[in-house]
Amino acid sequence: MTPDRSHSKTHAVTRDEPRFLAWAAAAFPLAFPGLAPLPRPALRAAWTLAARDITARLALALAREDLVACHDDALPTRSGPLTLPLRRRGPFGLHLPDLDAPRPAALEHPHALLAALELGLPPTTLTRLAHELADSVFHLAVARAIAELRTRTRLAALPWPAPHDPENLVITGHPWHPMCKTRLGLHLHEVLRFAPEALAAAELHAVELALPLAWASPDFLDMSRELFGRAPPGWLRVPVHALQRRRLPRLLAGWWGQGVRPVAVDPRPARALLSLRTVALADLHIKLSADLHTTSARRQVSPMSAQNGPELGALLARIAVADPQTGRGLQLQAEPAAAGLDPAAPGLGPLAGQLGVILRRDLE
Repeated sequence: MTPDRSHSKTHAVTRDEPRFLAWAAAAFPLAFPGLAPLPRPALRAAWTLAARDITARLALALAREDLVACHDDALPTRSGPLTLPLRRRGPFGLHLPDLDAPRPAALEHPHALLAALELGLPPTTLTRLAHELADSVFHLAVARAIAELRTRTRLAALPWPAPHDPENLVITGHPWHPMCKTRLGLHLHEVLRFAPEALAAAELHAVELALPLAWASPDFLDMSRELFGRAPPGWLRVPVHALQRRRLPRLLAGWWGQGVRPVAVDPRPARALLSLRTVALADLHIKLSADLHTTSARRQVSPMSAQNGPELGALLARIAVADPQTGRGLQLQAEPAAAGLDPAAPGLGPLAGQLGVILRRDLE
């Protein structure tokens, strides 16, 4: 089956190299004022390495998951075997690609690799796959360019206007996934503001849920009051990411302003952690729903994971205390509290995952 190329032509309007170069040249000086802008060759290098990286991840994943029949480490393509340059081999097919070595054109961008392969996938699936891969390339190029700007800024002995926590210094995120930087659902300016490798300037807002629509673990009320004060009778006050707060009137249109309502309290500044929608505030790590698509998944907080988290954490802690052998070398990040919309409430169902929170204690 021939891959559907119509998507590539359409999507290239917003996720190709010219778009990246033009956008980065215009947006970076606004996001990082006062810093010397990156020269065009540095932006081009960020794009080239990002496109090669995502293409290599795709090739390795196809081979590792037996989605193509490789022979002598070569991918079968319409024009003959294709071999990915490797820096070193790893166990379980988790090889390290060599992004600097010469390579055929089919390994320069994931769209080129998709066009060269015969995957036998329906055109709609190939379109979706190409969409996610193009988004991953674009945002990995953004992350690489920001890392280069950070390095140049620090070498010039200038302050960097973003956190230096290890989680904020990671460039690629997931070590093997081809969609490691796919961020469908986010505007480009939101990526610069909220992404952990960018400004990481997360904000926590508060909303209130009518109690018939809500559920909460036993310890949540006390922890919630520490964040945003006490809710009025009949309501549960929960934190929500700034990204999701702006989307809730659309996502929960049938409940917004009635069973779910905004709260007139000042937002709390927080720092984005590696997953973007998990943020750090003092000694809390707060996992929040975000209507975005990354690494092949929609990043909600499922009611099941939120409800199970505190109970499973407490169970594991009891096991570690009772069995010294089990607890040796094991460090647990406790999830003492969680809350969100109740999926059993009439009409909510899967929409409940759009507004949930899990509170964790920082291991440090």
